[in-house]
Amino acid sequence: MRQAYLKYPDTDWRIAMFHHDIYGNGKYHSQDDYITMKLRPCLTELISKYKFDLVINGHDHVYSASYFISYEDSAKGYDPKEIVKEKVNENPNGTFYITGNCSSGSKLYGYVEKDFDYVYNYNQTYTSSFGTLDFEKEEDKVRLTINYYEVDTHRKIDGPYIIEKSEKNYNIIFLYIN
Repeated sequence: MRQAYLKYPDTDWRIAMFHHDIYGNGKYHSQDDYITMKLRPCLTELISKYKFDLVINGHDHVYSASYFISYEDSAKGYDPKEIVKEKVNENPNGTFYITGNCSSGSKLYGYVEKDFDYVYNYNQTYTSSFGTLDFEKEEDKVRLTINYYEVDTHRKIDGPYIIEKSEKNYNIIFLYIN
């Protein structure tokens, strides 16, 4: 993360992808002590420090969309901020986390039925699904629109989430963390 940040300090969009979700509500992984006590605080601090706009995860095979999350040096380790669906979220403070379901439909798990302060929206349609990222530039603004669909019907499951910021260089950095 540090190398990508230093190499491209003025990029418009920073997007990280890694397998294990840290801000979802999946039944089998995201509430595990290792995630909540070690991985979530560590990664949240790094992702906030290096100003990532979006994180895409999987593993739990249940769809979730977070609030905007920023690092907070407290017992909780994070601070959720408001996000609004179907409206422009201008210059948000924090990172948006999406946990994808399963595009092939081979594994579709359950979720924890609890209100987590970091989960804005979630669902489990028990169908294959996928998301799209649309990037636009208009005058001195850049915009990212995120939608989520069923594979077979192309029915929209969630979105749009619209993030808009002042343009720097109209560059996009994708970082895959293995």
